Amino acid sequence: MQHFWIEVRHASKSNPDDAGEIAEAQFEVLKGQVVVTGLDGRPIGKRKIENDDPLLTAKRILRDGKPKRDFWRKLPAIERGIY
Repeated sequence: MQHFWIEVRHASKSNPDDAGEIAEAQFEVLKGQVVVTGLDGRPIGKRKIENDDPLLTAKRILRDGKPKRDFWRKLPAIERGIY
């Protein structure tokens, strides 16, 4: 498995505390397809290799799969110590 990441949100130029956001995953090539899984091993997606570039294909799978996955959702702010 090869580890990779994509930039989901750019760092803020106006706010030095905002470093942006990345999404990380891992991929491998099996039978001419790129298979992408999260760092926890959960499947994200698979696709035939595009333009002979497995990494580019993996990044597209992660970017396309990102909105469908619950992992990247915004968490509600914890108010007054109530969980």
